[in-house]
Amino acid sequence: METIASSRAVLQRAKTLAPEYSSSKLTNALQDITLESIKSAFIQNDPLARRIVTEAGKAMGISLANLIGVLNIKKIVLTGDMTLFGEPWLQTIREAMSGGALTRIAQDTQIEIGQLGFRGCILGASAFMLLEDYSLLYSHFED
Repeated sequence: METIASSRAVLQRAKTLAPEYSSSKLTNALQDITLESIKSAFIQNDPLARRIVTEAGKAMGISLANLIGVLNIKKIVLTGDMTLFGEPWLQTIREAMSGGALTRIAQDTQIEIGQLGFRGCILGASAFMLLEDYSLLYSHFED
């Protein structure tokens, strides 16, 4: 997902596709493209910004659909830089997710933008550590 649906991937994609979109306001400031400038262009229906954010949302939705199909996930909370594109981005993810998963399973899955901020990174890292070594759960009982 980091290579196709992350904020870094969106920035790189904008710079790569900018020459094809001479009317895009992002093309005029090619060296200064930021996630904020993409967001601004996205809100103003800039075709380049719409394309790259939609592509990232579809890729995320397809990946999540695969996870739903395998793990029968009931709730997904998205955090990170890409959430600044808000409901339109989330709707693209939902549509791709519904098209790529068993319809009934996908309908039962809630997906939303999380409000954890930086705490989400800490919680995710903690969960990863526990997945790697369950003994961390019990280390304080060994003394």
